[in-house]
Amino acid sequence: MMKLLIFGALNLLFLLSYSQNMRVTLSNNVFIVLVNNANLVLGNPNSNAITVLGSGGNIVSENETDYIKWNILNSTGNYTIPFTTKNGVKIPTTLNIANAGSNDGYIRFSTHTDNNNTNSWNNSDYKPTGVTNMYGKNGQNNNSANVIDRFWTIDQEGYATNPKGTITLAYDDNERTAAGNTIAAGTLVGQYWNESNNRWYYQTLTGTDNYPTKTVSGIQTDVNFYKNWTLASTNNPLPIELTQFEGINVNEYNHITWETETEIDNDYFTLERSTDTQNWTEIAIVEGAGNSTQTIKYEYKDYNIKNNTVYYYKLKQTDFNGEHTSSDLIVIKTDKQNNLSVYPNPSSGVFNLYSEEAVLNYSILDLSGKVIQQKIGNYKKVNLNQLPKGVYILRINTVNNNYIKRLILK
Repeated sequence: MMKLLIFGALNLLFLLSYSQNMRVTLSNNVFIVLVNNANLVLGNPNSNAITVLGSGGNIVSENETDYIKWNILNSTGNYTIPFTTKNGVKIPTTLNIANAGSNDGYIRFSTHTDNNNTNSWNNSDYKPTGVTNMYGKNGQNNNSANVIDRFWTIDQEGYATNPKGTITLAYDDNERTAAGNTIAAGTLVGQYWNESNNRWYYQTLTGTDNYPTKTVSGIQTDVNFYKNWTLASTNNPLPIELTQFEGINVNEYNHITWETETEIDNDYFTLERSTDTQNWTEIAIVEGAGNSTQTIKYEYKDYNIKNNTVYYYKLKQTDFNGEHTSSDLIVIKTDKQNNLSVYPNPSSGVFNLYSEEAVLNYSILDLSGKVIQQKIGNYKKVNLNQLPKGVYILRINTVNNNYIKRLILK
């Protein structure tokens, strides 16, 4: 067995691989070990730029800064990195690109576990850069015991439109059964870290644990191609989070909306309301979709409100087995009574504004929250003649107050 140790200081040697015709061929169980921020750069965009022959080969990363940079450009195919753990267990990673990205981008691959061998079950100690928590779906502050002792980084750069496909992650079963873990065999699925909302995202319906072969296959890449991945147990995964939870005051009611991208065993939502964040009242129960991989939008109109009052809302999501999680809070402030009038409403195009205070500016939004018109100045009229018939939201800022009104264009 031959072992080639690559240090960060020697990165430039591997620029020889940047040619689009060259390949790295591994055979006779050879090892390439990347250490001290080492990067292996592959300029060949073809899936055979890394070729494994005979008894195979091994690439050891074990740090997110020791990685393979593969200039895949706008190619498609099965791109396999023959990763091996520091203990010599082969855990190849395959990215199957079905839809090519646009522009000349590249993919960066790395994987790592706990490098100090102390409480390796505690993934929270060696999270990838940018990952802030290991919260559990059922409210745990640290769900590491239900997560394999490893992370993968599969990152893209340089694409205008990201490539799309599936990921297959092989794993070392010792990292599943290590002391401190409580992961049943055959229950692992892929999850990625959503950097935009600091949450783990649950991909159960597309990942399959092929135990005892110890691979999880068919994990779908997200359109945003989030980079940090791990494998968690379906019995106790990292949390399913709402992609949107918002509310506005629309004259006589507060309009609360939320949406999910996927749902797993989701029985129902409970909407709760408070005026002081301490005492909560259940105001609605909304049936969930059970299991779904489609974006689903929900709404509730709360008519039991008072003027000039601050209301807090939160959602509790309950599974079929009775387990539940709660969302963050949203805040809605109702208007002061009779300080602003909009008439006629409904209108065929022009709405008159009456305000006891000077209007500084106003915005028109559609029901998705998209701003479609903005004006600055003390306007007395709102003209929607150019818009299709329907319901719109008028947001007005005066000298001392902010108001939200619902407009009906007939």
